Parts: sequence; C-alpha cells; structure tokens
Amino acid sequence: MAKTLILEDRMADLQQKLQAHADESQYNRERLLAVGAVAAHTTICLKEVEAENKALKERLEALEKLVQSFTKPKPPTITTRGQKVECEEEILAPVFLNGKMYYRSYLNEVFGYDKDGEIMWVGMYLPDEDRIDTTAPEPAWEK
Repeated sequence: MAKTLILEDRMADLQQKLQAHADESQYNRERLLAVGAVAAHTTICLKEVEAENKALKERLEALEKLVQSFTKPKPPTITTRGQKVECEEEILAPVFLNGKMYYRSYLNEVFGYDKDGEIMWVGMYLPDEDRIDTTAPEPAWEK
C-alpha cells in the first residue's frame, strides 16, 4: 500500500508538471502567434511605406527637373560663320564675330580684351540676329 501511495504521489507530481508544461507551451504558442501577427502587419506597413516613398521620389525628381527648367537656361548652340559652339555653364567659349575673337558665356554674355589686355564687357550676343548688342547693361557680379 505504501508503494501505491508513493506511485500515486509521483503520478500526481508528474501530472502537475505536465499541466504546467502544457500551460507554458500554450502561452508560448499564443506569444508566437502574436509576434507573427505583428511581423506580418509590419511587413505590410513597410511595403506600403516603400511604395509611397518610391512615388514621392518620382514626384521629387519631376519637380527638380521642372525647377531646373525655370532656373537654368539650356546652354545655347550657335553657328557663327560656319563655326558651331556649345557653351557650358561657367565656361567662356571663344567665338569669332565680325572678324574679331570674343568670349561668350552660356548666357550669351560676350567679353573681350581691351588695349591693356584686361578682360572687358562687350555686350549680349543675339543669336537670331547674329550680332552683339553693345547697349546691353553689364551684369552685376557677386564679390
């Protein structure tokens, strides 16, 4: 009879441990499901944010192109007596007009040298008329 009581106690103890383990396993399953649900929701949100970010980048690029078209004139290409010249920003390109060499900017500003070899303002090149407007005011320079 003593052996039976010991076995019953041992069996009750094992059932208690088994129940505790089952409860812990259930808790871990529920936690795992909750974490999985959060991860799935986060993945969906991340995909939505990435799609929105891509759309915003495309709109930003389009706006930057639009702003550049308003703020930066396209470098002109002129032909002067068969001489084709493309100017880049902040570079003076040599051009010959009326048999004399000048330097023209991408904004069609024309410069030359005076008798002392100093660079001087000449005027604005008018591509439609293929001439220099010497009455154009000299631009204000940043110092």
